[in-house]
Amino acid sequence: LQDTPYKIADRNTADTMISGEVLEVRQYTLGRNYYTGQARETQATFVIRFQWKDMRNGQVLVDQPRFMQSVTYFTPVGQTFDNAADKAMDELAERIVEQMMSPW
Repeated sequence: LQDTPYKIADRNTADTMISGEVLEVRQYTLGRNYYTGQARETQATFVIRFQWKDMRNGQVLVDQPRFMQSVTYFTPVGQTFDNAADKAMDELAERIVEQMMSPW
């Protein structure tokens, strides 16, 4: 938000509002250790839905019914699903702001 014209406001006084929900979380093993069979590389995919609405007139500014972000993580080097989820949420947030900054 620091590089945008937007700021966080109370729901009752906000000009616009973003709402959304996580629809799906999937994990796929991309590579396994030959000797142990344990996952070496895993991909986590997050599917969300979000909407940006002008609260002054009810106009929907952005409506994304399925917005996806995938990240990979490597368990042998100590990365976990939680690390992947944090990274995916950061990347999703950046992409959502990009949607907000593009001309509608």
